[in-house]
Amino acid sequence: MTAAAPSPGEAGLRHLELFGRLSVRDNLLVAAELGPGRRHAARTADAVLARLGLTGVAHDPADALPTGLTRLVEVGRALVLGPRVLLLDEPAAGQDAEETQRFAALLRSLADEGTAVLLVEHDMSLVMSVCDEVHVLDLGSVVASGPPARVQTDETVLAAYLGQARP
Repeated sequence: MTAAAPSPGEAGLRHLELFGRLSVRDNLLVAAELGPGRRHAARTADAVLARLGLTGVAHDPADALPTGLTRLVEVGRALVLGPRVLLLDEPAAGQDAEETQRFAALLRSLADEGTAVLLVEHDMSLVMSVCDEVHVLDLGSVVASGPPARVQTDETVLAAYLGQARP
């Protein structure tokens, strides 16, 4: 799994891309019915709902859910298509610490199963806990790349994100 950290000023909640009036299950069905496995859309949607722990809210309107759950619904819409690569932009925005931990476990399991995950994220605890490789950007340029342990001690990263190098 790879992460790229955006510039420090880009943080903030993103507009959630769901059909708010549709149920959680119907949001997944919309995507599944557009994919190659549309004949099995209902079965696929139900399997993804179960995997994401969303079965209990499957019939709730998407716009009635808290942000952390809507992030899972967004990921679920992608997962019903069986992607080989999952691109995520700030998926932890709006999640509390417990939701972020569960989300990290999901991302790690997807990567372990062979889905490549590209994560653009400011939540460094999430990035450091799930990514095998991190690429740090400052003003649109890569300033460091490598395993999380090495990147988080990189002098250029520390200067760019903390305003000063380590003593």
